[in-house]
Amino acid sequence: MNQVIISEMHSGEEIEVSKLIMDVFGVFIGPGYVPQGVEEFAKYVEAEALRNRQISGDHYALVAREEARIIGFLEMRNNCHLSLLFVHSDYHRKGIARRLLHQGMDAVRKSGVNPGFITVKSSPYAVPAYERMGFITAENEQEENGIRFVPMKKIFQSA
Repeated sequence: MNQVIISEMHSGEEIEVSKLIMDVFGVFIGPGYVPQGVEEFAKYVEAEALRNRQISGDHYALVAREEARIIGFLEMRNNCHLSLLFVHSDYHRKGIARRLLHQGMDAVRKSGVNPGFITVKSSPYAVPAYERMGFITAENEQEENGIRFVPMKKIFQSA
């Protein structure tokens, strides 16, 4: 594995990010969803939707790159909710998600906000990965608009 660089997502990267997310979703998460859930999720991660959330100012996005290729993505809302965390399947269990999360939490610290917890609505598939990163299950699995998720949280340490 070459050096992986993590930085803020730049305008124009939304199409590549959207494709990465949908590719990973299609293999690992989508098969457990009803058609309505797949459609809802696809709308949420369309390039234009990603772009609009970045412009809104209440979302923060990071990409992980190996050379010029985007291999990971993190999006955080309101400095307290992890709304998206996806890593290309070739890079699973190599620490990329953990690095994205740590850098996202560093950005929250730099903003001066202390949310107490970072929350995530994890897909059932990703629960073990989030547990390895220090998240705990906050509630039982739920479904909203066909999207299955497990509410989880991680204590946010400001220093």
